[in-house]
Amino acid sequence: MTSYTKIGDDERPSISIDPSLTIAKIEDNVYGGFTEYAKTDHLPLTPSQLTSSFNHTLSSSLAATPAQTPTLPCPPHKFDLLFKAKDMNAMAYHPNQAHGQVHLRRSLRPRQPLSDEHGFRKDVIEAMKELRVPVVRYPGGNFCATYHWIDGVGPRENRPGRPELAWIGTESNAIGTDEFLKWCEIVGTEPYLCLNFGTGTLDEALGWLEYCNSDRNSYYANLRRKNGREKPYKVKYWALGNEVWGPWQVEQMTKEDYAKKAYQWAKALKLLDPSIELILCGETGHSTWDAYVLKECVRFDLHGLGGSTTASLIDMHSIHIYTASSEHLKNVTAPRSAERAIQISASLIDLARIENKVPPTVRKQKICFDEWNVWDPVRAPGEEGAEEKYNLSDALAVAVWLNVFIRQAEYVGMANIAQSVNVISPS
Repeated sequence: MTSYTKIGDDERPSISIDPSLTIAKIEDNVYGGFTEYAKTDHLPLTPSQLTSSFNHTLSSSLAATPAQTPTLPCPPHKFDLLFKAKDMNAMAYHPNQAHGQVHLRRSLRPRQPLSDEHGFRKDVIEAMKELRVPVVRYPGGNFCATYHWIDGVGPRENRPGRPELAWIGTESNAIGTDEFLKWCEIVGTEPYLCLNFGTGTLDEALGWLEYCNSDRNSYYANLRRKNGREKPYKVKYWALGNEVWGPWQVEQMTKEDYAKKAYQWAKALKLLDPSIELILCGETGHSTWDAYVLKECVRFDLHGLGGSTTASLIDMHSIHIYTASSEHLKNVTAPRSAERAIQISASLIDLARIENKVPPTVRKQKICFDEWNVWDPVRAPGEEGAEEKYNLSDALAVAVWLNVFIRQAEYVGMANIAQSVNVISPS
């Protein structure tokens, strides 16, 4: 646990580092991002239809040429603006567990000044490349509880619009699996997809995995080929739902129901593609939910693993925590709670492995801290877009967050900041 000592005003702080003293390998994926859809029904459909898709990206302003004048209740010369939640549901939160999203702008009419040949914003791409974000979580977040991936593949004009229940809007599905995965390839980041544990089914999840990863002569693999992608995307990371314990979720579950469902889904998914890594839906890392689902799901199952004595159905356990305080010392020390959560969760994993007699040949499960950040919902309320205005104290707090992941590198396999920019963002 980190300790803090106040020094005298006449003393000068210093840090000594001995590179020969190491803790553990720091996974590149601790510098990951998180993306989530947002409502698009207030965006213009003429003649350049613009949509939002990505909750860990960069721009909350859209540049419009005269030919792209939006059908928004504002003059054209004011279009280069910051959209608020009331305009496009850029951010929403539950008072007890805050969440948000940042949006990857994509023009559905390429060859505009800010767009590349695929219609993606070039400034967003360049910024993400500069950040060298290794992995991006998508499509949520709360959004994924009603998201059906099949709506977002194939010819765009044939994709149905659907009611979006996380942020209360309409999802156009103009940005789908192929668009997002293409964007990941351009940026040079690895995708991390979150499965629909709300209104989704196991058949649907298996179909998505087949569409993304299979090279067989089978229905969804052939559908991918029909849609223009011959080789599989080989998506490695898949989450078994998002915050399904929360009352804000569609199809909220008890820990008992979730553990039973997650374990059975994990078996089927690993039978289809043993190369993937599955992330269990945790809570804070130190709750009864975490203890129960780990006990029930961290098991050794020869039948579900094709006889392997080294593989595991569950590879990581997710944690979500946000911190903030208007008082500097509390603000910069608040991430210590995350350090303790990691340690407790790691101990719960150890306990589950011992009680379930998981052999030591099986790789130990790690922590996936796939939502974290400094966020004050009073200072940046969700109903106003959660557009944070960060100060030096917050920057130091984020540094402490990152230091926590480094200090606990033995246990942390991935971490995803929520969000990269604009909405609960560090820039």
